[in-house]
Amino acid sequence: GEDDHPASDAPSTHSTSTPPPQPAPGPGRPEPPDVASAPPEHETEERELEGFDALTYPELLEREADFRRFAARVFDAYYETKVPLERARHFDLNTLARGATVVGRVDLCMSVLMHMRERDIKFDIRDVNVALGTIARTNPVSGAEYIKRLARSGIEPDAVSFGTVIHSAVQHGNGRLVKQLIRQARVLGIEDMTFKTLGSLLHATVTGKLSSDASPREQLAFAESIVDRMLNQGVLPTPKVAWDCVTAALRADDPVRAHRFWQVYIKRNAEWGDAVQVRLRQRIAKALITHVKMGWLEAKKAQ
Repeated sequence: GEDDHPASDAPSTHSTSTPPPQPAPGPGRPEPPDVASAPPEHETEERELEGFDALTYPELLEREADFRRFAARVFDAYYETKVPLERARHFDLNTLARGATVVGRVDLCMSVLMHMRERDIKFDIRDVNVALGTIARTNPVSGAEYIKRLARSGIEPDAVSFGTVIHSAVQHGNGRLVKQLIRQARVLGIEDMTFKTLGSLLHATVTGKLSSDASPREQLAFAESIVDRMLNQGVLPTPKVAWDCVTAALRADDPVRAHRFWQVYIKRNAEWGDAVQVRLRQRIAKALITHVKMGWLEAKKAQ
C-alpha cells in the first residue's frame, strides 16, 4: 500500500489496545538509555512487538483483499442505482467512471466514457481527468502526451491533470518526466499541486525511488518546502507524510527537526503502540542522545 498510496494516512495499528504514552524522564524517573548499552536491533524489535498481534504477510494480503471486496461491493450497489445509464446524469456518469477506475475496472470506466460520447455529453475537465488517470496508470508517457493534446481541444488542464500523471510517473520511477511535467505546469501558471502529488514527490525523494543527486540536507529542505506548500493550501500533513519528513531529518543528522515533525504531525495522530511509530521514536531518541554525547546539543533540551 505504501507505493500505491504514498500520501494516504498512517496505517492502522496491529493491536486492538493502545498503551498509554510513557512519561518523560524527570525526578524519580530513569534517564534515557545509553546508546552504547542499547540491545541489538533485532532484540529491540522483538521487545517492541511484544504484546502486539503482528500479522503475517499472507494475512496482510487477505486483509487487503477484504478491503477491495468491500470497495467493489459499495461500487456495485451504487452502479445498480444508476442503471439504465441512458437516464443517468452527467455527474453520475463521471462518478461511475471514476469509481470504476478506483476498483480496478478499467474496461467499465472506458465504457462509461464512451457512453457519454454517444450521448453527445460535452466532456469537462473532471471527465478528462478520469480518462487521464486510466491512461497514465499504465503509461505515464502517454498521459503526458494526452495533456499536450488537451490545449488543442480547448480544455485547459488543471492541477489534478498534472498531478495524476506526475503521480503515475513517480510510481514508474520516471524522474525526467516528473521534472518535465512540473516545468510545464509552471508555464501554465499551475503552482499548487494536489496533496496526493506532493506526498508522492516527497515519498519518492526520501525513499530514493526517483534518482537524485540531492544531499541529505537538500532532501530535508525539500521535505520542509512540501510541508509548507501543504499548509499554505490549508491541508494538514498526514502522519504518513510526516514519517517521510522524519526520515529526511534523521538522514540529514538533524534529530531536533525530526522530533518536531513527530511531535506536531504524528504523536497524537497515529496509534502510540504502532510498531512503526515505536521504532521511529526510538530512532529519534538515539539520535538526540548521540548529539548530546558529541556536545552538539544540551542535555536538558535533548531530554
